[in-house]
Amino acid sequence: MKWIALFYTSWYILIPLTLLFGRFFCRYCCLLGLAQSLVGLVARPKTPVRRVCTRLPRAKAQRLVNWAVILLYFALPAFTDVSLRGVLHPWGIAGRVLSAMFFVPGIVVFCAILILAVFGKGRIWCNWICPLGTVFDLVSRVSWKKDKVVKNCNNCSACFPKAAQDKKFGAEGVERREVLHGIAALAVAEKLTDGGYADVSLPGDPDREVQIMPPGASSRRSFRMKCVGCGVCVDACPEKCIRPSVRLSGFGLPEMTFKHGHCLIDCNQKCASVCPVGAISVFEGVKKRDIHIGHAVWRKDLCIRTADGVQCTACVRKCPVKAIHIVEGFPVVDKAACIGCGACEHVCPSRPEPAIFVKGFDVPRVVRPIGEADLVDEMKRLLDEGDSVVVARNGEILVHEKDEGVAPLLRLYDERRLRSAIVACRVVGRSAAAIFAFGGARRVHAGVMSADAAELLRENDVEFSADETVEKILDRERTGICPVEQAIDGLTQRESIIEAIRKATGK
Repeated sequence: MKWIALFYTSWYILIPLTLLFGRFFCRYCCLLGLAQSLVGLVARPKTPVRRVCTRLPRAKAQRLVNWAVILLYFALPAFTDVSLRGVLHPWGIAGRVLSAMFFVPGIVVFCAILILAVFGKGRIWCNWICPLGTVFDLVSRVSWKKDKVVKNCNNCSACFPKAAQDKKFGAEGVERREVLHGIAALAVAEKLTDGGYADVSLPGDPDREVQIMPPGASSRRSFRMKCVGCGVCVDACPEKCIRPSVRLSGFGLPEMTFKHGHCLIDCNQKCASVCPVGAISVFEGVKKRDIHIGHAVWRKDLCIRTADGVQCTACVRKCPVKAIHIVEGFPVVDKAACIGCGACEHVCPSRPEPAIFVKGFDVPRVVRPIGEADLVDEMKRLLDEGDSVVVARNGEILVHEKDEGVAPLLRLYDERRLRSAIVACRVVGRSAAAIFAFGGARRVHAGVMSADAAELLRENDVEFSADETVEKILDRERTGICPVEQAIDGLTQRESIIEAIRKATGK
């Protein structure tokens, strides 16, 4: 289904083919168009001339509707938060039925279009509404092989007397004022009617002001421009927390809801991996826990801790990233840590709405792993600001100490926090190098490094670098060799070196 949907939405493939072969897509490929043709063929098998979506010249009112729909289809998602792509795109309509969602409003729309094909005597949807059909019709007017109603048709239009009076396709004969009136009428309909599908507020499902996009959307505007509401991501979601919207402004487009489940932290972006149009995409090299699609908001007036005196901790216990804490008896959300997965909202027992819910981001936050060179630069900056040693692992800085000397390094060694780590240290003599090498560090950077420290690190296959290299590390008064360095002078065995360091530092 992914490749079929990709074909349905690839303008750069369909436009050149339309220039060559006319409206082949509407005639042979569009599932919604084929369904209408099949219904029409069954309902009117003996009709001598059938308009197979060829768009022969049409009446003034029909052209007016065509261009009003085209302007709204492309302009609304570009300049507003409203998108009609999920409502008008033929794959969005047919896909909601084929993807086995059995999404009731989608089936109702699909059936209504088929009924119009029976009683409206033709492809009413294709000829009056479909924005793709309007674009393909315009392009097919200059195609190499134009559409014909029957095999020997020469497009004389004699079978359409009224249409024969106006053979040119376009907006001629339609005044600008009439086009604006048509657009205004549709815009008013958006604000004054719910199209028969009003927002439904179910127990445990809040009426959130900012809807949540599936993880993998780059921005709300890009998402609305690209998504056609095919429903593939809805099917792929293991927790079924992606649902088609029933709001008129984004009808059929997917959005997150946490009544039936929450966005799993180990899901590996299954919804994005199946998206055929790139509305949501997999962020390579980024863990799911580092994709923030929103943050939780706590409502004191609804929480059963304040309303009923129940010491509930459901949101705290279920948060997979530990972003919620009880502070002075109330839940507090760490917005920097919260990823918007909806686990807290899903388990909240407050009714009719949860006392904690997720507010979506217009542009999701993606925490990407820092490169090693940038990481070392950040660690060096911390040294310049006063730290004596900084330890990082897996792209994250875990430790930065301000205590001077070898004692804090020996503590890190005993706590096994040097394994596979990158270490930045202000001064690295042979004793510090021994602690890093024997503790399992894989890279060491020093502000100042002694020659024998560099030799020890090299012998133990530890990558190293230094801003300055000296012969020996002096004591703090700079009157002689550092006492710890003297204590291990001449020692070569791991155990003897570590033991000598402990005795010299009293640790």
